[in-house]
Amino acid sequence: MGKPNGPRVTRVLKAQYFSKIDADLVGDIIYTQSDSMSIRLVGSKNEVERMRVSFKGDKLIIEMEEKDDFSLFGNKRSGVDVYVSGPDLTELKVEGVSDFKAKKIDTDYLSATIDGVGDIQIDTLICDHFKGFVDGTGDLRIGYLEAMSVNASLDGTGDIKLSMVKVPDVKLLIDGTGDIRARVKDCGTVTTSVDGTGNVVLKGTCRHWIKYDDNNDDRPKELYNVNIK
Repeated sequence: MGKPNGPRVTRVLKAQYFSKIDADLVGDIIYTQSDSMSIRLVGSKNEVERMRVSFKGDKLIIEMEEKDDFSLFGNKRSGVDVYVSGPDLTELKVEGVSDFKAKKIDTDYLSATIDGVGDIQIDTLICDHFKGFVDGTGDLRIGYLEAMSVNASLDGTGDIKLSMVKVPDVKLLIDGTGDIRARVKDCGTVTTSVDGTGNVVLKGTCRHWIKYDDNNDDRPKELYNVNIK
């Protein structure tokens, strides 16, 4: 985040239970998994005052009024830092020029979607099932991922970077010009499909790799006991 417009202020909001986040703003969302729930806004006074935070069922909605002048050119020199904490997260959607950051998330299921130029960065994710989708120029990055199944798809010019450990079922799909870079360690079956000009770059070890060159490929390449340095 760059130099803010005017002095920075902090605004603490009343939080209620949520397990989903829908964000469309100029700024960063910093999420911490915690037994307690909290929402704190930090930024210049005029930008904080334009923030709109609401709840719809178990969904936390974070929006900013009159953000077009910021997001038109993807300018992140100013914006609001939104610090959020809660016990569980099952759904995440990032739109506009929003970035989402989390050090560690432990949950049963997580669906993460990027629709815009924002990024999602999760250092460590432990869950049963993960589903990631990028539609735009943003990047989805997970530094360490343990799960029973992973399904990641890319439709745009952004990138997906995943580092997976002992995941039995992995599906990676590209329909665009972006790249998926996956590092696997002792994973099961990895299925990759590319329909576009993007690439899937796979490194590491897995038991079975099913590789489709495009969605109409009836006879994919199959590799066993894969070990790619």
